[in-house]
Amino acid sequence: MFRLADLLTHYRRIADTGTTVAARAPAESPESRRAAEAAALERERVRCVARLRTVARDQIAGVVGELRKAGWLGSKPLPSDFEQWTRHSVFVVCARLDIGYTVHAP
Repeated sequence: MFRLADLLTHYRRIADTGTTVAARAPAESPESRRAAEAAALERERVRCVARLRTVARDQIAGVVGELRKAGWLGSKPLPSDFEQWTRHSVFVVCARLDIGYTVHAP
């Protein structure tokens, strides 16, 4: 048999112990998650562009040629300003410079 007094006593004991039930965090909306991911990608792109500016142009040209042979970059010429490069181009060239991996044509 259900008794309201017993239920209230039980909850009073919980309240007196000071333990709280952690509230579930509200779920992040897909839009806010996409916005956060886009912001993180943009921060990474800015970091990579800054990294590319510290590398000698002939080294970058060699890496770009290597990546073109392997099919990672198209044959369309890249602008001289790294800011105008696509995010893909910036990331691929920067990754190749950072890891030092020599790509091989298929």
